[in-house]
Amino acid sequence: MSAGDHVAYAGPIMRRSYDPATQTRAVQTQSIRELIGARFTGQVVNYGRSWDMKWTRRSIAGAVRAVFARVTTITDRWALPLDLPEDASGPHSRDLRYNEMRAVRDLLDEWEATGAEIDFRPYWADGALRWQVQVNRRITRGTTDLPLTAAGSPIRSLSIDEDGGRLNVGVLAVGKGSGEDMKTAGRSAAEQVDYPIRQETTTAKPTDDDDALGEIAQAWLDETGRPIEQWSLAVMCDDVVTPEHVQPGRRLRIDVRGDPVIPDGVHEQRVISLRGDTSPLLTPEVQPWR
Repeated sequence: MSAGDHVAYAGPIMRRSYDPATQTRAVQTQSIRELIGARFTGQVVNYGRSWDMKWTRRSIAGAVRAVFARVTTITDRWALPLDLPEDASGPHSRDLRYNEMRAVRDLLDEWEATGAEIDFRPYWADGALRWQVQVNRRITRGTTDLPLTAAGSPIRSLSIDEDGGRLNVGVLAVGKGSGEDMKTAGRSAAEQVDYPIRQETTTAKPTDDDDALGEIAQAWLDETGRPIEQWSLAVMCDDVVTPEHVQPGRRLRIDVRGDPVIPDGVHEQRVISLRGDTSPLLTPEVQPWR
């Protein structure tokens, strides 16, 4: 799905159907993340030590690069048009053994548990599709100003949901080992809070690095240490406001005036996901910019 040079979404077609009564064809696609996530670090016919991988003191981007380079070059049929992130040093080490049977999707979950964001940005290159693999603590892609209450606003509807059901003031990350030898790292809210005390554990069993466990605990505390406020918008795109202006990672400055509940002013939100079809009406999900 594209608008001009901007590609909002691209994925291989995995299913299609046709209805003669309406003469319409429907297709279902799979994201490139789902496709690469369904791979192991070796061919199933070669199950064994050839699946083993190890990286030491790498950044998340460096670990992603190493694994993706492996799973896209095992044979020519495994190739994917990906631009891989740059390698860099960091606190993350992993001795990945074949008998763990970890798929790439499992590794993606491990990496994102540290608070990293991993995204696959589709784009055109010389008439062909490619995906840029982006890894960062927060992926950002520009700013868009949107009025909510002004005449002619592209925002067709808005709903706000606040959820404190998973609110935590402390998180314990549980890593490799068992009993007294088990690796752990705890993080607590830095400020006094005025809501009930609630604590939680998060499991990261493959991890035995203290710094990496601390990152995982802090990331989960950042995610659950305050009530989640999520806005859901319906935005009508045109020549002025295009899909590029509401893509994931975009900062939306939503100007509100005269609403009985939402305070007047500019509310900065960040697009965390985007839904849509072939119509110009798109639905970005946003959370407060922090």
